Amino acid sequence: MNTGQANGRAANLNLAGAPTTLPQPLPSPPAIGPAAVEGGVQGALLAWDIAAQKERWRAPAGGGAGGGTVTTAGNLVIQVVPDGRLIAYTADRGDKLLEVQTGLRGGMGPPITYLLDGRQYIAFAGGTGGRGNTQVPNRETEQGVRGPTPAPLVAGGSQVTPKLLVFVLDGRAALPVASGH
Repeated sequence: MNTGQANGRAANLNLAGAPTTLPQPLPSPPAIGPAAVEGGVQGALLAWDIAAQKERWRAPAGGGAGGGTVTTAGNLVIQVVPDGRLIAYTADRGDKLLEVQTGLRGGMGPPITYLLDGRQYIAFAGGTGGRGNTQVPNRETEQGVRGPTPAPLVAGGSQVTPKLLVFVLDGRAALPVASGH
């Protein structure tokens, strides 16, 4: 290091060694939100009133990676759970209104809602997919480099072809039977 000093050391550096006292750790910030439930279920959907700083309701579903929730102005909370369930609750009390096993699992995306021609729709994507041993032509394969490792198998031992599901509120059609491929 060129410090401009003949001995290579700047005059204002403390090179005598490490400080003799360690800095004191900062205190933890105050906790905001619900306390963990001891011995309870790990995955839960929790409605937390941030103004009152208290839990309004709790539903034993969720956890893991994927899925998510969306809340509507019409007092609905829509949840997609990683095991493939779509669940609808009342936002104010947490009453379960609907539970549909979609047959999708893994790779669950959060739900969205939209209004089209006066009807409200809920949509989400799910399924792990994967391309198996098939190579998709791309720059890497043209250069002789093998692409990414295929998607892992999910619980149950098989992949589920990714799908986009769209539900309409007050719809009456049956959900098609899910297939593995």
